[in-house]
Amino acid sequence: MNSRLCVCIPSYNHEKYIAQCLDSVIAQKEVNDFVISVSDDCSSDSTPEILKKYQTRYPEIIRLNLRSSNVGMVRNITENIYSAGTDFIALLEGDDYWADEDKLHRQLSFLQNDETLGFVCSSQIVLEGGKQIDHIEYKQPFRITLDDFIRKNLKVFNNTKMFRTTILPENLPDWYYNSHLWDWLMHIFMLEKADGYYDPKPTLMYRRHENAYISERNTIARMNDCLVVLPHLDLRLNRKYTQIFSDTTPHFSELAVAHYKQHNFLSFLKYTLLYFSNIKNVHPRDFLWKLRH
Repeated sequence: MNSRLCVCIPSYNHEKYIAQCLDSVIAQKEVNDFVISVSDDCSSDSTPEILKKYQTRYPEIIRLNLRSSNVGMVRNITENIYSAGTDFIALLEGDDYWADEDKLHRQLSFLQNDETLGFVCSSQIVLEGGKQIDHIEYKQPFRITLDDFIRKNLKVFNNTKMFRTTILPENLPDWYYNSHLWDWLMHIFMLEKADGYYDPKPTLMYRRHENAYISERNTIARMNDCLVVLPHLDLRLNRKYTQIFSDTTPHFSELAVAHYKQHNFLSFLKYTLLYFSNIKNVHPRDFLWKLRH
């Protein structure tokens, strides 16, 4: 299986979704030279059995790593990426699927036609409760630089992304592996080496459900991660963005709202006080609106 492109898929208890995920990759048009590398993080449901059936049907395309112990989402997907051994990698999680059969061909063309680009990403469609919601964050295509990504707080949807393996960082710090923000950090590490490109055409069906890796349940962990990771990242980037990274008020706001929704009222009061003591020109109505929605 010597291919130029690998689709890296992490899975964990995705028995309801993994077949649709794999079918959306296998259905890709115009690109035949690719492999699918699935790394399952010791699922306790029937995901491994489903994966084995697909590998039996497509032995020349599908690689499997069925872990015997759980290593966590970050290490599972990162090790999968670094073991791909191809020139290009596309990302997709086992509970999502691609909405465009031309996804791989289109993005590969962007990268082959402009060697200065490190990655390509796109908009997505959110699937929640059987309803589809277009999530076209930006309506026009544009080039993504590291400076714009940080200063403008640009959004890159990770599972829409295809990138050159040459822009992967040689070494990853320990605080990367310990963070829920691994995908955001990886965007930054890649943008240190090359610009990205945003294509507004939706390519991904992003599934929202209560067991998803990113959900309201782990908002507290993700916001705490921000407070821990940002000083490390600031140092890595030679303190160029200290003013931005030191503004912790948005994280205090998110933490206050998350603790309120989980009925942790002492923590809610703590972060509410931190929020209002650090922010300027804020109207209490805006904060109350967040609490109600």
